[in-house]
Amino acid sequence: MAGVGSVWNANNWHWEEKNYKQWGNSRLTELLLGLRLKEIGYSITFPEVTKLTGEASVNIRKGKTILLFEYEIEGTWKAIQELTTYDGKFKIIEFNQEEIDDFQLEATATQDTEDSNKIKYFLQSKAKKEFTKLFQQFYREFKELESNSVKLEIDKKRRLEEEEKRKVALTEKSEEQAKILKDAQEREAQMREEVKKQRNEEEFKGEGSVWNTGSYFWEEKSVSWACDRIKSLITDKVVTIDNGEIKLTVNEVLGDSGVSIRKGKKIITYCHELKIKWEGKVGDITANGEIHLPDISEDSSFDMHITYTTNNPGQDIFRGFLEKNVKDEIKASIQIFVNQLKEV
Repeated sequence: MAGVGSVWNANNWHWEEKNYKQWGNSRLTELLLGLRLKEIGYSITFPEVTKLTGEASVNIRKGKTILLFEYEIEGTWKAIQELTTYDGKFKIIEFNQEEIDDFQLEATATQDTEDSNKIKYFLQSKAKKEFTKLFQQFYREFKELESNSVKLEIDKKRRLEEEEKRKVALTEKSEEQAKILKDAQEREAQMREEVKKQRNEEEFKGEGSVWNTGSYFWEEKSVSWACDRIKSLITDKVVTIDNGEIKLTVNEVLGDSGVSIRKGKKIITYCHELKIKWEGKVGDITANGEIHLPDISEDSSFDMHITYTTNNPGQDIFRGFLEKNVKDEIKASIQIFVNQLKEV
C-alpha cells in the first residue's frame, strides 16, 4: 500500500512514523458505543469505555506503508428486556492488526442470576464474532486514511506546494544572508579606510569587529602569527658589510603580541625575545655566533648580547658590524612587523 510521508521525506523513501493514536482512540470508542447486540430477548449495549490503552501508527519506508495498532479496552455493558436490566463490565485483551480475530474477551456481571450469567457467557463466546467485525471495520477505515486516492492526490499537491514554499524561503533567506554579509564587509572596509587616514606613529584610531559599534567596547584581536612573522622577516637576511657579509638565521622567537581596541583607539602591544644565529665573512676571515635580544618591545632600548661560537683569528672585526649594521637591519625588520601589526 502506498502512502504519503512528510514534505521532507522525498519519494517516501526514509523511515517515518505517523501517529494516529488520537484518531484510533476516538474511532474505537465511537464504534464500541454504537455496538448493539441481541441475546435471549435482551438488547445489549456498551454505554461506556472506561479504559483504552494502546497505539495506532503508520510507518513509511521505501515507498511502502505499514499500518500498526495494538489496543486493550475496558468498559461496561448493559442488557435491557422490558423492565429488567442487567449490567456488568467487559475487557478486551490485546488485539492488533495481525491477530484481529485472536483476542481474549472477558466479561463480568453485577447481578448473579440465570439470565445475567447467560449474557455474560454470550459476551465471552458468541459475541466475540461481533467484536471481530467491529475491529475489521476499524482496520478498513484505518487503511482508507492512507490509501484514499482523493486524499493521496490532495496530500501530493500539498507536499509539492510546501516543498516549493520551502525552496523559495531558502532562496530568500540565502539572498538575505548574502546581502547582510556583503553590507557588513563593505561597512568594515569603509571603517578601515577611515581609520587608516587618521593614523599616526603614536596614536591612531582602531576599528573593531562589526558588532563593536564605533569600536567603543574593549576588544582584543588575536595575532597568533606574530612569532612566525618576526622569524620570517629576519631569517636568511644577509647584511652587506665592508668587503663581506653577515647572514642571519633566527633560532627562537618567544613572547607575544596583541592588538586591543577601546573607545575608538587601537593599542599595539608586543614583547618578544629573539635568539639569532649569525655567520660572517670578511675577506678570508670567518666567524659565527649568536645574538640575543632579551627585550623587543615598544619601549625597550633594543639591547643586544653578542657571543661567538668560533675562535678564529681576527673575528673581533665582526663586533662593530654586528652592533651597528646588523642591529639596524633587525630594527628595520621589527618596524615592518609593527606596521603589519597596526593593520590588524
